[in-house]
Amino acid sequence: MIKVFAGLWGAVLCGLLFVPLGASAANNVDKAALKKATAECRAQVKEYARYNETSWYGRHRRVNDFHPDALDLMRAISPRTLFKWGLRDREPLQQYSRGRVTMLGDAAHPMTPFLGQGACVAIEDAMVLGRAFAVRTTFREAFGIYESTRKERANSIQLASRQQADELQGVTKRGPNPGANADDRGLYLYNPVTVPLAPAYQ
Repeated sequence: MIKVFAGLWGAVLCGLLFVPLGASAANNVDKAALKKATAECRAQVKEYARYNETSWYGRHRRVNDFHPDALDLMRAISPRTLFKWGLRDREPLQQYSRGRVTMLGDAAHPMTPFLGQGACVAIEDAMVLGRAFAVRTTFREAFGIYESTRKERANSIQLASRQQADELQGVTKRGPNPGANADDRGLYLYNPVTVPLAPAYQ
């Protein structure tokens, strides 16, 4: 069994973020399966590095200088289950609601995962929206309270996540650096159950 842990590893202009899903204390990968997956993956990682050697991406994105625990984790993944996708966000919205429709979570403020706050902010949205409906009788009034209470915080975290990505990837003048995590930014001090509901925008 491989012990489950959460981690963030950095190497030259790249990083690996691993977050376990589910309540299990261990991944169901036995030693034999790990050995087989490691053998299969080593050749592919080597080929990946060779194939990308001449490209800018290859020169800066090799995984060889990752921590051994991170390499073991990557090698334990079946190559047939690997895929990659782009991370995208957009500029913060100035309005979440129109008519009988409002947005929350990624629909309202999609954010990159570099602060690990996407789901947290969606849950905060839901709590505040529910509280707004508890104190108002019309959807228009509830949406107004929800939006005025949530927009500044949610949009600021969206931008902070983008900034954290820039810090980790070395796009800033400081070059690659750890930036400031969610705890350092005080994001966990917010309580959607007790935060005062703001008056609806006029």
